[in-house]
Amino acid sequence: MSKQQHLALLCGGRSIEHEVSLISANFIYRSVDKTLYHVELLYIDKQGRWFWMFDPEAFSEKQLVKGLM
Repeated sequence: MSKQQHLALLCGGRSIEHEVSLISANFIYRSVDKTLYHVELLYIDKQGRWFWMFDPEAFSEKQLVKGLM
């Protein structure tokens, strides 16, 4: 059995495409095979601040848009 690879997923940012990035990241996170990859989720708000999501299973782009704006 091989060790899980680590995958960093960044989303958000200061761009006008902020919300699109969140939707895309949510899709990617939910599509990744969790038996092969350990996913670390990093969120960048519209002011450029970085947040590490401690519970990526609870990740929802709608929660991020509402809660961290």
